[in-house]
Amino acid sequence: MSNHSIHIASFEFDTQRVRLSHNGKLLSEDEKMIRLLQLLAQNYPNTLTKQDLLDQLWGEVVVSEASLAKLVSEARRTFSAHEERDIIKTVHGKGYRLALEPQYTQRSSRLDTSALMQEQVTEANNRSANEPAVKSRDESRSYGLLLLVGLLVMGSFGAGAYFLPREKEPENVLGRWQLIDNNVVLHTEINSDNYPFCEDTVEYLNATMIQRNGAYILSSPLLEINLGLNIEYGKPLNANFSYRDGTGTTHTQLKLIFDGPRKLAGKSTWTWEMDGAGILCKGISSMVSER
Repeated sequence: MSNHSIHIASFEFDTQRVRLSHNGKLLSEDEKMIRLLQLLAQNYPNTLTKQDLLDQLWGEVVVSEASLAKLVSEARRTFSAHEERDIIKTVHGKGYRLALEPQYTQRSSRLDTSALMQEQVTEANNRSANEPAVKSRDESRSYGLLLLVGLLVMGSFGAGAYFLPREKEPENVLGRWQLIDNNVVLHTEINSDNYPFCEDTVEYLNATMIQRNGAYILSSPLLEINLGLNIEYGKPLNANFSYRDGTGTTHTQLKLIFDGPRKLAGKSTWTWEMDGAGILCKGISSMVSER
């Protein structure tokens, strides 16, 4: 029997052992990343659509395109630390493809297979030697024990459902929020590879509403948004802010409305400005959350 290692430039990835290496040095054992590279290699030079990749990487688990974009970005960062060339290309409006042709090398796995077969034979022999005989005279007692255990388990679940603490309804806007941010690009410049700098995305953000010096602060790992000293349900709040985003800065004008302690909605306009190159992208976003 044999299997293949796949080489792209100076990188090697092995889908059986789930390893990505560069010149013999281990870089990653991320199963999703290895699977992504395998799919792109198998379809070279064709483009795999985003939906194809979502279906094959996550199956029936529902995730957004932002999860795929994050995975591709992580793979690109891993590559760019060792190679200046682009390894994964974005095909605007379609998906992704490999920029370089993958090479395959055959690696023998006879020793591994033999060891596995010997292990399976030994396990089967041990199981046969230790398997207990069935004693029919104990059947009635066994049924009684099973019935008792079943009643005890059902009683435990019932007691747990009654005594476990229930999550309290939030009394105000303070606390954790999960935000869904839908970004639509209205204008984007084209880079040197003839691809757009910005693309539509859907992002899921974990944030926390806190109070500091009397002001309400919506805090996330990326930034903090000051919403002012007073929040009234149903009345819009305006906030202008900027934050570092990749090799540039995003400037945002946000309007946010809380319908109550559990629900918020917002709209924003934004621009993305690359360092030394000016504004390259413009867009709008809609934000919702219900906890």
